[in-house]
Amino acid sequence: MTYDGVSHHDGKAWSSEKKATIGAGEDLLQGIAVDAAGKVWVASTHKVHLRDGGAWQTIDLGKAGRGTLYFDDLELGPDGSVYALHSTALLRIGPQVGSTDSTGSTPTTGPDLSPECDVMLHGESDDADAVQAALTGAGEGATICFTGEFMAPGAGFSVASTRGLTLRGVPLAGSEGIGAGALFDFAAEGSAPGLLLTDAEDLTIEGLTLRSSGGDGLTIFGGARVKLRDLRVSWAAGASEDNGAFGMHVRDVVDLQIADSEVSDAADAGIYAAGSRNVVFKSNLAHGNVAGLEAENCENVEISDNEASDNTVGIFVLDLPMQAAGNGGGVLVQGNRILDNNHANFAPAGKISASVPVGIGALVLAVDEVELQGNLIENNDSTGVLVVSFTTLSLVSGMSYNDPNFDPDPETVEIDDNQLLANGDAPDDLFVSLFQQPMMPDITWDGAFDSLKKDKDNADGALSLCIRGNGDADFLNLDAANFGANKSTDLAPHDCDHPARPAVDNGL
Repeated sequence: MTYDGVSHHDGKAWSSEKKATIGAGEDLLQGIAVDAAGKVWVASTHKVHLRDGGAWQTIDLGKAGRGTLYFDDLELGPDGSVYALHSTALLRIGPQVGSTDSTGSTPTTGPDLSPECDVMLHGESDDADAVQAALTGAGEGATICFTGEFMAPGAGFSVASTRGLTLRGVPLAGSEGIGAGALFDFAAEGSAPGLLLTDAEDLTIEGLTLRSSGGDGLTIFGGARVKLRDLRVSWAAGASEDNGAFGMHVRDVVDLQIADSEVSDAADAGIYAAGSRNVVFKSNLAHGNVAGLEAENCENVEISDNEASDNTVGIFVLDLPMQAAGNGGGVLVQGNRILDNNHANFAPAGKISASVPVGIGALVLAVDEVELQGNLIENNDSTGVLVVSFTTLSLVSGMSYNDPNFDPDPETVEIDDNQLLANGDAPDDLFVSLFQQPMMPDITWDGAFDSLKKDKDNADGALSLCIRGNGDADFLNLDAANFGANKSTDLAPHDCDHPARPAVDNGL
């Protein structure tokens, strides 16, 4: 190879092809490799060219990096793959040829690459460095695909300021189920999230399993229009305070959808969003976590058609003080199966989540404008639904805060048309010892209400707790402020109706 052409010998004579014939135009030729099948790979300044038989084809790898790529060399690697070195990363661009591996995997790039992928990484041949290089080099609108099993003990992958990035698992033949596209196993080493993205816009992550990360499974801090689907996050150790706090941890995102995913064994919450707006959790499975699905200080939230089972608390919506986002509100919890949430609380001591009583189906803490409608809430040992003020939490836990802008009381909450069965049969010791309740009802309210608002702002009942259409579900006002001195089972003050909460349409 020279700077402007390629020569080859057919066994009898030499012949040459100019770079214009190859497809390089005015670019310089930078490297050449011949694979075991006799295919010739050439790198020019900005592109890679392949001669398969008698014809040349140009492979545009522009989406594999930010802006224009500048190739420096091209070589045949010891694994039989062709590698191209460009200005910011090493790309595996050709398959191991001359043999077919048992996985049926496809090459990282090249003519056999799936058309929806710009880069493909293979668990059997691409290590953690290759994964990080692909993420670091991802250009705007890039789709990075993964297939097979990636063993990455102690690793933590990260990428910042992405636009239009898609991370996609591509299943091998015979692989089925949630997250079947590719597996990342971090062996519970280190403390980093398995995957961390910051400032992510128009992000899609799908078809991946993240197992035994040292920190959270998947973390996204900041961004807009984020779609997470068909993901599985778990820890091989099962329930342990040493697991990551969150399976999926999303903070400060506008327009978020988490759907068709499964999360277990998180030491705080399986699926968690904080300080975010226009949030949808839909058709997920959350089991074996401290909290199954949790929305904290979020605005305009829909939690629908999920199954939350065998958690300490199934679904948790709350506002906390001293948060940059301030109070959230506007939450629809609809059509969920909230079952058997009686798992021992394994959150590390000192965390707010460690104070959550065992056996709660759905917990509403301090957040306004919440509707729980059309859910099946069954066999949760402490209570099916608990509505509680942060004032009560402070009272029973000793926690204090200094945030004059924080509203601690849940207002405009409605619990309607749910099926509540066999809840409250074996309540947490908190309810037994503090409130003398050896049995608890399906629906529990702490009774807290701001006395200044009671007459001034609630003359029309707009702030009241409304409970209707829940069949034979029973109810208790704990009167927590007086440690149960004036408990009541009277539902009459709650026979009211707020405007229905709409579903969230965030365009995802």
